[in-house]
Amino acid sequence: MADGRLRQGSSRNTGDHTGRSLDDVLRERLDYPHHRRMLLEESGISPAVVAQRGYYTAKTKAELASLGFSERQRRAVALVIPMYSPAGELATHQIRPD
Repeated sequence: MADGRLRQGSSRNTGDHTGRSLDDVLRERLDYPHHRRMLLEESGISPAVVAQRGYYTAKTKAELASLGFSERQRRAVALVIPMYSPAGELATHQIRPD
């Protein structure tokens, strides 16, 4: 988008968080503490940006299959990293298996 904001894509973890704290949202999406630490502390990404972009923990091979990863790539548990186009649309996902 021209103003630099990301539009919400169709990642399963983007959207409205009304009534829930940002910490609760991140704990729900990033089930493993090392995933939260990797994004928030080691990469220095703000909690609001982590929530807006839709990072999450995939715990099953079926979750990874639903994102289009091949059988060889389905190494659960993995941190799912949504990738956005220059227009701010969700384009694809990358994963970082544990």
